[in-house]
Amino acid sequence: MKSLKFLSWACCLAGALAVVSCLSDNDDNNNNQSTGLSASEKALCFAAVGGDYAGKLYFYDSSRERDSVDIDWYIPSDSVMTVPQFPGKALAGCISNSALKEALEAAPDQPLDCRIGFINMSPIEFLINPQTLTYNLNYSGGDHKVQVLFYVNNTYSYGTYNASSHELGMQLIIGALYIDDKQSTYMTTDVPLIFISKTQL
Repeated sequence: MKSLKFLSWACCLAGALAVVSCLSDNDDNNNNQSTGLSASEKALCFAAVGGDYAGKLYFYDSSRERDSVDIDWYIPSDSVMTVPQFPGKALAGCISNSALKEALEAAPDQPLDCRIGFINMSPIEFLINPQTLTYNLNYSGGDHKVQVLFYVNNTYSYGTYNASSHELGMQLIIGALYIDDKQSTYMTTDVPLIFISKTQL
């Protein structure tokens, strides 16, 4: 429920961007990013959406309050998107362990690589499959491998492009937390991350 409230808030904040997507119509294609667009149609989508972006990343902070940071990302091909400096603080709000939360907040930014697949032309929409983020963190008196997993092949992990305003909105969902290769209970709910572009560079 908190995820839905947060998404509603982000959609209102986006205003004319209209982040609410028609992707639910494609639920039968959840396990396949190719929903019938031809190579030429995908090329047209990429021609409109490809490039470098600057905008905001909205998330819950460690006090479960809404927060945001400036962020850049780029789409260099019709199948790849990269956030070159993804902040650990955007992940910390969903963690219940205070020591781990502090370690994530202090961790250096790292790249978040994603596979994308265009699924609709009007409006332009694409699914996003983020790769797992892996941190080597020291907290609670020891070194730990911490992995943050996102929803993949899922219609709630998507981007949509507003051709009239040239703005791009995206949502990623944090789905699981692993510590030392075991699923952790320190994250008890799925958490949305909302990207809203301000400019296409």
